[in-house]
Amino acid sequence: MTTPDPSTTPLILDAKGELLFFKSAAHLGAYVEAVDLSNGEYGACWDPDGRLFELRVERHTSAAFGFVSLPTERVIVVPVEEKPPDRWGLHRALLLYIADLGLQESGPLPSDTADLLQFAIEQTGWS
Repeated sequence: MTTPDPSTTPLILDAKGELLFFKSAAHLGAYVEAVDLSNGEYGACWDPDGRLFELRVERHTSAAFGFVSLPTERVIVVPVEEKPPDRWGLHRALLLYIADLGLQESGPLPSDTADLLQFAIEQTGWS
């Protein structure tokens, strides 16, 4: 199995029942705040194939004005290589999210995970 590149693949993030759709890890990292991640406000993160990703807070210190060190934090996205893809987990999360939004009432939902993901993104847009 090849390791997915989070910088080029769309990512789906479970924000405690609400799904957020990002075009890449850079978009996700710009949206998710390190303090929220540290406080456990996010659950699973998948790519469209159900491969799992882990969000981590990266801390480092940078010099400001040449002499003051300021701590900075940023969220990074790392593939979880030791776990098999969780396509069913992604599919289930999409179904629950669509049901919570009441979107299933518009007609039959796609049975394929990729089509279900596309439907959800079309209805709610990218984060």
